[in-house]
Amino acid sequence: MTLRIEKWTLGELARHLGGELTDPAIAERRPTAVGTDTRAIEAGSLFVALRGENFDAHDFVGDAIVGGACTAIVSRVCGDAPQIVVPDTLRALQALGALVFQDAKAAGVRSIALTGSNGKTTTKELIAAVWGVDGAVVHATRGNLNNHIGVPLTLCATPVDATAIVIEMGANQFGDIAELVRMAPADVRVITSIGYAHIEGLGSLEGVRRVKSEIFGASGDALLAVVPETERMQLWLNEFAGPVATVGSETEGGVVRYKLRNGAVEVRGPQFEYRLQFKLPGAHNQHNLAVALATLLVGEWRPTQAGLQAALDATSLPGGRWRRVRRGRWIVLDDAYNANPSSVRASWDAFVEIAPGPDWVTDAEVVAVIGEMFELGDDSEELHRQTAAWVARRGGASAFVFVGQHGQAMAEAAALETSADVEAFDDPEAAGRWVALRPPGVVYLKASRGQALERLIDFLPE
Repeated sequence: MTLRIEKWTLGELARHLGGELTDPAIAERRPTAVGTDTRAIEAGSLFVALRGENFDAHDFVGDAIVGGACTAIVSRVCGDAPQIVVPDTLRALQALGALVFQDAKAAGVRSIALTGSNGKTTTKELIAAVWGVDGAVVHATRGNLNNHIGVPLTLCATPVDATAIVIEMGANQFGDIAELVRMAPADVRVITSIGYAHIEGLGSLEGVRRVKSEIFGASGDALLAVVPETERMQLWLNEFAGPVATVGSETEGGVVRYKLRNGAVEVRGPQFEYRLQFKLPGAHNQHNLAVALATLLVGEWRPTQAGLQAALDATSLPGGRWRRVRRGRWIVLDDAYNANPSSVRASWDAFVEIAPGPDWVTDAEVVAVIGEMFELGDDSEELHRQTAAWVARRGGASAFVFVGQHGQAMAEAAALETSADVEAFDDPEAAGRWVALRPPGVVYLKASRGQALERLIDFLPE
């Protein structure tokens, strides 16, 4: 696969970055990729030596060169190998990403940037599927490389034959998304949802709306914004230059609407109508699908029903998103890739709707294991209590297990809402040992990524 970064020689890149090439003899070489990790360096790659609070990749420039890097971008010369010296290696990486993005945009490559409290990665994969019908090459963020380092790395990895780029953008504090949008001012700007995520750094739900609305900045030539119908009036859209398409259920309304009818998801927009079999359960995932389809309103092209169905059928999500694992006589539904109060409610609601599924024993024991939700700030304990009470009140399990610092508080709140067994544990290992003593059945997992709740699976008997 040939990448767009190969269009430039090292000499041209050095000049673009305002850097100095220590050996003019390599000026005509062309990098085959851009990387920041010596453990995954590819032959011919341009290695960017980043600095962090606890590391300095300048210490590993020699390893990168031995590993096959064509040269390294550094802020201080390291050894005798040819290097490009710049004032700031992070800024240089971001400038490379912006260079590739602008080159792709000038060539007519469509670009979609998205953010949101919940559903970013799922929606990103669905947008890639929608735009990748009939073999079209779509370049999308891998995993959750959605920050100030991941976004430029994603852009630098754009293939020359890509017809669309899908860029996931995340934020922990104000200004994060604004920085990413300046680097990649996409044609289409998407907000999937607004919820209680990163409250610790953003202060309130209004703070979440404000930082997510940064995606509408630098919008002079943007063609479309896609937002939830329920959030249209609360988002900061005044400065967005293009049209806005809202997405909602049949009852919510919106420019693009969706509903579940006879097991299929129907999505209708101004210029399209699809009826699709969709393997992801829950109204939140129907919303994600409709958001992905709404991005089509940017142009005249529309995928066929058959092509779109085939693309969706072939789509798989990164680990920890509705992952089914068989462990002996247990079935585990692992949705513990991340969590906040709204995503826990949406996920559990979807689980209750589908359980028991066609490959589940109808009278099987169901154990819901819900762990810590991080970055919720001063209201963290109360938000954990409210979430646990809602889940228990919704029902659907014979036992509710809560794990982490707020596990006991969650269990106390849940016990007031259910007659099911309720337990609390400090860590996934202790929870796993308790679950393993119960009759085999179905285990549901949901927590923030940092808790690594999937460790519980190792304690179930094989």
